[in-house]
Amino acid sequence: MRLRRGYIPCALLVAAFLLAACDQPTQEQPQRRPPLEVARWDWVEWDYQHFRVSQAWEMLGDELIRKSPQIFIFGYHGNKTDIAIPSHVNGFPVTNIGQIANNLTMGLYDSGIKRVTLPDTLLSIGAFALGRNGLTEIRFPESVRTVGVYAFIENQLSEVVLPGGMRNVFPGAFAYNRISNLVIYYGVEYISRGAFRGNKLKNVVLPDSIHGIGWGAFAGNPLARISIGEGVELRFRGPPDSPPSFPNGFDDSYRENEKRAGTYTFDGETWTFESR
Repeated sequence: MRLRRGYIPCALLVAAFLLAACDQPTQEQPQRRPPLEVARWDWVEWDYQHFRVSQAWEMLGDELIRKSPQIFIFGYHGNKTDIAIPSHVNGFPVTNIGQIANNLTMGLYDSGIKRVTLPDTLLSIGAFALGRNGLTEIRFPESVRTVGVYAFIENQLSEVVLPGGMRNVFPGAFAYNRISNLVIYYGVEYISRGAFRGNKLKNVVLPDSIHGIGWGAFAGNPLARISIGEGVELRFRGPPDSPPSFPNGFDDSYRENEKRAGTYTFDGETWTFESR
C-alpha cells in the first residue's frame, strides 16, 4: 500500500513523540510508610517494705525504652502506726506520695497512721495521701512544692508550718483538723478552696507571696485577726456565686479597703483595718 506524501511527515512526528515518551524515566509513586508506633508510659507497681510503690516506664510496643528516675508511693499495708517514708527505692528517689494516675488506690488514706516522717527527696504530696489518719503533727521538708487534694483531711493536726519552697496548697488539703497555729513562709503562692476549712484558727498571717485564696479556704474557723498582702485575689478561680474565702464578711471588708495590705481585726461584728 502506498502512502501519500503529505502523510509521511505526520507519521514521522507521531513516531518520534512515541519514542521520546518511551525514553522518559518513569516517576515512582511514593510509597506510604506504616504509621510510627507511639511510645507510651506504663506504671509498674510492686511492694517494698509494706509500701505499695510505682514507677513510670516508657514503652514502645513491648520494648522498654527507659524508666522514670522517680518513685511514687501510693499505698501502705503494714501494721505500724509510726512510719518513715523511704527516701529511695532501688536507688531511685521517692518524689511523690498519694494517688497516682489510672489507679483508684487513695494513697495512705485511712491507714491507721499516727506519725509519719517525710523524706527530703519528696516533691509532691498527692491527693488523699495521708487523709483520715490520726496524725497530730507533720513536718514538711523544704523540697515539697505542692500538697494535693484532701492530702491531710480529717486528721488531728494542731500546728502546720508551710515552708518557703512550697507553692500550692490544693483543695481541702488540711480541712477538718484541729489547727490552731498556722505558719506560712514567704514563697507559698496559692491556697485553694476549702484548704483549711473547719479548723480552730483565730489568727492567720499570710505572706506577700500569696496571690490567690480559693473560696471557703478558711471557712469554719473562729478568725479574729488576719494579716494579708496587697491585691490578693479572694475566691480565686471560683464562680461568681461561690462562697467567700474567709468567714464573718472579711472578703467584703478587704475589698472595701481596696485590697490594702495590713492587719484586719474582728470584734464580733465588724472588721477593722490596721495599716502595717
